[in-house]
Amino acid sequence: MDRKALDVCYLFTKLNTFCPSLQIVCHLGPTAFLATDIFHPGTVLPLYGSMGMVLPVGLGLALKSNSKIIAVEGDGGLLMNLGAAATVATISPRNMLCIILDNGGYRTTGGQPSAFSGTKGIPEILEASGFDYVMTATEENICDALTWGLQPGLRALVCKTIPLNYPFRDRLISPTDTISAFAERYGSNLDDS
Repeated sequence: MDRKALDVCYLFTKLNTFCPSLQIVCHLGPTAFLATDIFHPGTVLPLYGSMGMVLPVGLGLALKSNSKIIAVEGDGGLLMNLGAAATVATISPRNMLCIILDNGGYRTTGGQPSAFSGTKGIPEILEASGFDYVMTATEENICDALTWGLQPGLRALVCKTIPLNYPFRDRLISPTDTISAFAERYGSNLDDS
């Protein structure tokens, strides 16, 4: 195991202490379950079964919100929808932080290695897509990285993570209930135009 790799639970716990009222769009599987368990109810919009859609949904929310939007995507989801990174970078909302969890594979679909497994490719992909501010976060620099990431402007944190061993739920939280709780908490903060 890479000594600099982050445990996702540790990352989310730190993020929650930095800013407990964040708006978070999170990718699928165990990461979504963990996020809904750690963050306050109504702050997480998990995209169950929508691999690669975190950045587009996060962008839409950032364009309609006055708050910082945190888009938590996996390396597999990023690679499945690379065009989204270029679109986000082109529009460059000042209130969006993209956190890419790089565990080196498609863990939710069976653990297949991703195309950049074991390399430093994700930061370079984001920079080539047009992101001006990209930082790699490790356990040693996570507090500084989160402080940096929560500053104004579009930013991306790439976190090399250890594979998440978090149980799947027998029953998903209802997507309708999740969306309703998210909208109830942030509806007044979204621009209606």
